[in-house]
Amino acid sequence: MLTSDASQRITLDEVIEHPWVVANQCEVPEAPPPPTEAETKQAKRRRAIARSRANIIASFRLPFCLTPLTNDAVYSDSEGVDKA
Repeated sequence: MLTSDASQRITLDEVIEHPWVVANQCEVPEAPPPPTEAETKQAKRRRAIARSRANIIASFRLPFCLTPLTNDAVYSDSEGVDKA
């Protein structure tokens, strides 16, 4: 509560030393240990596999798509005109 009464004001030092303020200070957690060589190799291998799978999926193109409301295939020609 703000007050203009000088007798009820507290100093910044009193605020900093207040038990509630001191008790609620955040603690910085310790950094995790660095990964081992085996963990690094495993992570690289997983990234390579994921990259390979993404490339396979990206290169796989269907000549048609299924419309969302039916199972009817909508074929497109090279100019983007739909053929039913």
